[in-house]
Amino acid sequence: MAKLTPEAKQILVDNYRNLLFEHGTGPQVAHYTTVESQFMRFEELVKIGPLSGAKVLEVGCGIGDFYGFLNSKFTDLKYTGIDIVPEIIDVAKKRFPEAIFECRDVLAEPLTEDYDYVLISGVFNNAIPEHTEFLQALTDESFKHCKMALGFNFISTYVNFSESAFAYHNPMEVLQYCIDNLSKKVSLFHHYKRTDVCVFVYR
Repeated sequence: MAKLTPEAKQILVDNYRNLLFEHGTGPQVAHYTTVESQFMRFEELVKIGPLSGAKVLEVGCGIGDFYGFLNSKFTDLKYTGIDIVPEIIDVAKKRFPEAIFECRDVLAEPLTEDYDYVLISGVFNNAIPEHTEFLQALTDESFKHCKMALGFNFISTYVNFSESAFAYHNPMEVLQYCIDNLSKKVSLFHHYKRTDVCVFVYR
């Protein structure tokens, strides 16, 4: 299983740690500009299936914003959030003490539990070395531990302009990877708004 290189991992940790120290709370900590842009991605991801009563894992949970969103829409949710930045997990635990949050790099410390759904939002937008290989490795590890489906998003390479702070992925390559390596049951939604792509991979 591929792992995050030390360089790539440090870029991710430094990026989100700096955003936390600068903003403290709010969507900017997760690299979103507004609550509306953050919730737009959440709204698309929750179309994956019936989440009420489900056991859900969020990989790259940040300070818990997605949990707050999920908890406002679904009942009896059994949620676990994991992130690689210790300070971010500390904030998430204080905000939502009823949920489970854990500091963990799942590519270095593989998951030991299974979940109904695994959701990943915004994680693949970071400009790190070999960013598409990282997407493949993390989706592969995550799909091993979901009973129903994996949902994740990213920014398409089919854009009018790009910014150096963000990573862009070829949607056709991502779709082909999922079909070849994860499951034949894949739904991909391209440019549902702005340049975003949402992928659902089902058992």
